[in-house]
Amino acid sequence: MKAPAWQPGAALALLLGLLGGLAGLQFLPRLLLPAEHAGLLAAALGLGVWVGWSRPGRTPMLLMLGVLLGLSWAQQRASWRLADVLAPAHIGQPVWVEAEVDGLPQALAGYGGVGGWRLPLRLLERPGGVPEQVSVSWFPGAGREQAPRAGERWRLQLRLKPVHALQNPGLPDTELWLLERGVRAQGSVRAGERLAAASAWNLAAARERIRAAIQARVSEPRARAVLAGLAIGDQGGIAAGDWALLRDTGVVHLFAVSGLHITWFAWLAAAGVHALWRRSAWLCTRWPAPAAARWLGLAAALGYALLAGWGVPAQRTVGLLAVLVLLQSSARIWPWALALSLAGAVVGLADPWALVTPGFWLSFAAVALLMQAAPAEDEATAGWRRLPQLAWQGLRVQLLASAGLAPLTLIFFGQVSLVGLLTNLVAVPLVTSVLVPLALGGLLLAPLWQLGTWGVQALFAGLELAQRLPGAVWWAAQAPWFIEALALLGVALALLRLPRAVRALGLALLLSLLLWTPARPAPGRFALTVIDVGQGSAAWVQTAGHALLFDAGPRWGGDSDAGARVVLPLLRAAGVNHLDALVISHDDADHSGGGASVLAGLPVAARWGSLPPRHVLQPVQPCRAGLAWEWEGVRFEWLHPGGPGEAAARDNARSCVLRVQDAAGQALLLTADIEAAQERELLQRAAPLRATVLLLPHHGSKSSSSAEFLAAVQPQLAFAQAGFMNRHGHPAAPVRERLAVAGVPLLTSAECGAWQWLSSQPPGPQGCWRLQRRRYWLTAAPAGALDDEPD
Repeated sequence: MKAPAWQPGAALALLLGLLGGLAGLQFLPRLLLPAEHAGLLAAALGLGVWVGWSRPGRTPMLLMLGVLLGLSWAQQRASWRLADVLAPAHIGQPVWVEAEVDGLPQALAGYGGVGGWRLPLRLLERPGGVPEQVSVSWFPGAGREQAPRAGERWRLQLRLKPVHALQNPGLPDTELWLLERGVRAQGSVRAGERLAAASAWNLAAARERIRAAIQARVSEPRARAVLAGLAIGDQGGIAAGDWALLRDTGVVHLFAVSGLHITWFAWLAAAGVHALWRRSAWLCTRWPAPAAARWLGLAAALGYALLAGWGVPAQRTVGLLAVLVLLQSSARIWPWALALSLAGAVVGLADPWALVTPGFWLSFAAVALLMQAAPAEDEATAGWRRLPQLAWQGLRVQLLASAGLAPLTLIFFGQVSLVGLLTNLVAVPLVTSVLVPLALGGLLLAPLWQLGTWGVQALFAGLELAQRLPGAVWWAAQAPWFIEALALLGVALALLRLPRAVRALGLALLLSLLLWTPARPAPGRFALTVIDVGQGSAAWVQTAGHALLFDAGPRWGGDSDAGARVVLPLLRAAGVNHLDALVISHDDADHSGGGASVLAGLPVAARWGSLPPRHVLQPVQPCRAGLAWEWEGVRFEWLHPGGPGEAAARDNARSCVLRVQDAAGQALLLTADIEAAQERELLQRAAPLRATVLLLPHHGSKSSSSAEFLAAVQPQLAFAQAGFMNRHGHPAAPVRERLAVAGVPLLTSAECGAWQWLSSQPPGPQGCWRLQRRRYWLTAAPAGALDDEPD
């Protein structure tokens, strides 16, 4: 029997199934057991034999075969990656290794403003049970005066802990980001000595030398950071406020998403080569201009990606472009859907985790849009008419890409810049055609960096004007996955070359995302979200029509704080566009550090707090015991401080204590950092302490949560906002023991991530975000004590 001819539809089904299987494993709460994996392989083998001999129904079976193969390969890759794990015996214990600094050290601000470095290390010699790739912090100290540099080999004493990142709804998963890059442990350098300098051919060392040259020649901080980012992909120097400006004006893809940036660079390089190549008959007779444009554009993308650090997004983008160039250079005509699916499958096989990251889909969509918008290869005009045509094509591509990527930006990041179409018209040609060449040209002629500085200053001045326009940014709540899937289908239908009726259907599907609004608590009830900010405090209380934020998380050093990185993104993802009240319980940095960012990012109707007169977050209304109000049948009452003397106390002793009670009597007690003395005072004043849920005072410190206090509160559940393996040992063992004696279950941020509770339901671990969003790579919280650092 003659085997049936291979059809593009069958190949597309196999590739789409493969992509589905590779992505599907990333949503599983655990990896397959060996027996399950063996069964999966047996099913794939049997189905493959059946497909090879069958005629009818072949395409659906190929789709299923692709799914089985994709699941199997993703399972194997994940098993290999997770096997490189930090053994329990090494957690928190000093370990000596020999390591190479495998990338650019990044400046890091520590406690008290001490400057240090974040070092990516590849361990060349290590004890068993220590992963090969780790990320560590280095701060100056005894024996640590000389900081390691890129490419150098060192003998180091490390203290390591498993990878563990903050987990909150609506925010990116940093643990997945680190898993994709092979980083399997984090920690700090305790001592070390340099063994060897970097090789003259070491790429990371060359990039660090370029960064040092830019820092020495460019005095303006913003331009210095931007030029380093454009030249070598070092984005660590760009300030948090500048990132917010780039996001709000819709041009962040030119600086942050290297996949998009490399795609634009390759397309522009190919267009330029094509235009110039056609002017030489001699060149065209030896290598056709379209082929030269494709391959030299790919070479330009490869060179730029290498100079930018050859990170995971750059690798998958170059791989995607390489597959497309190979397909276009073959003798066969490949349907665009088949070509893109094959390219995606190649990238997915090399990096299965990429299929669930925004960078992959943004890069993939950018390539698809460029393929659709690019002119046909036989289009040509002669003489002076060529330049206007190229300019028009560039403008058309920009408009299509900006419009096409806007829905994806809304889905992945919860915002879309309404001024993005305008700003991209200027920013894309300015960055790709002027600033990038100047940043790279400065390597040969340093004065070009001064021209680049003026260009950066002009660009940011224009972006700041655009940001101030009314309605510059539109924020949207994060929709359920099925609505996002419908919206993605709608984007595809609207942008593809399909009949107008089908495109109209795509726009209708996209409206489901724009019109969706999250549910709110019923009148008389409230919802609590204890935000995972590590070693700090932030809790959001929502009623049917109001929202209150109690504390805004810590400040981590430099311009990094939990308000900008965690609290604001979470609130916006939940559809909160203003706060009715912001409470800063006291002036400790782990409670107040994110307050300024919250105030800058959201309108706030009222501010409460217990702060010194000259505090940066003043003015605030003082929280005085006995003051109370109601929102939709939910009662809010201050229990502490009780008088002027307490309000004048220092730090923890003057913490605001707030009790929230719904119409059914279910209550929440927010205690900030009060200690045993303040607990006794509340008991003496017979304050109404009884509550269903207690946020433990002072993160579970042994100086708080006395047995008498717990007896008065009688909580059904206690929650400690404490960082993973924090240096304070919170929640302390005595507090755990007192809770156990009282029969009160305890949850912590480290094991739970963010925790959500609706007052109409019993509180419990089902509200933990790590449990709601179970993934096979999410780590547990082993016992121990290490310096807690932001992830």
